[in-house]
Amino acid sequence: MISICVTSRDQANLSTDQLKQLLDSLCNQTYRRFEVVISDNSQDKAIQKFLEEANYKLDINYLKYDSDKKSVSARINHTIRHAKYPIIKPIFLDDRIISDKMIARIMSAKGKWGAMGWKQSNKPKEYIPRWTKHILSGTNRMGCSSGIFFEKKDDLLFDENLVSLMDAEFFYRLYQAYGVPYYINETCFISNTWNKSVDSRHENASMHYKELRYLEEKLNRNDLVKKFDQQMKLRKLTKSLESIKHFIFRC
Repeated sequence: MISICVTSRDQANLSTDQLKQLLDSLCNQTYRRFEVVISDNSQDKAIQKFLEEANYKLDINYLKYDSDKKSVSARINHTIRHAKYPIIKPIFLDDRIISDKMIARIMSAKGKWGAMGWKQSNKPKEYIPRWTKHILSGTNRMGCSSGIFFEKKDDLLFDENLVSLMDAEFFYRLYQAYGVPYYINETCFISNTWNKSVDSRHENASMHYKELRYLEEKLNRNDLVKKFDQQMKLRKLTKSLESIKHFIFRC
C-alpha cells in the first residue's frame, strides 16, 4: 500500500484550492488502498477547517507542522516519518495529478523506486523520466519529487540543507540504495512552473553553486562545480548553434 505525502504552504486561500484539486483527483484513482499524509505549516487553521468540513472518504493523516525548519525538504521529511505504508509517493501541493491510474501504475511497478512521466504547466510537451549519471552536476531528466515513488527506509530522507538540488541529490541516493529506477512511461501529473524574475534567476544560480560546493564536501568529490560549468557552456553553445541554424533556414 502507498502513503501519498503532501506538503502545504502558508497561503491559505491558494492552498485550500490546490488541496481540493489534489484530493478530488485521489478520489478518482482506480486503486484506492492508500493514505494521504498532509503536513500543514500554515499560520491559521484554514486547511484543517477545510478538511473537517469537506469530509473526504479518504484515509487522511493531518499533521500540523510547527518546526522552525521551514524548508520544503524538512516538510516532506515530516510526512515521510509519519507515513504508515511501505511505499512513499511525495507530491507538491501545487502540482496536479491527471491520471486516474497513477497509483495503480505504482502498485504494478517492479523494483524499489521509480519515476513517472509528466508535463510542465507552461509547455505542451510530455516528458519521460530517464536516469543520467550526471544528475548531481546539472542534468536531471528524472523531473521533480512529485514524479517519484520509493520503498520507505529509515535513512532515506531529503537533505534539509538543500533547496535547488534537493531532488537531484535525493534521486542520487535512491539510485545508490536501489539501483536503476522503474519507469512509468505515461504522463501522470503536471508540474507547476512559476515565472522567475532576473533577480530570482541570479539568486538561484548563486544557491546552486553554493549547494554544489556543499555536495562536493558531503560526498568527498571535487568535480561537481567543474562539470556543471562545462555543461552550462555546452548548453549555451548548443543554443547559439540552434539560433544560427534557425536564422539560416529563415533566410
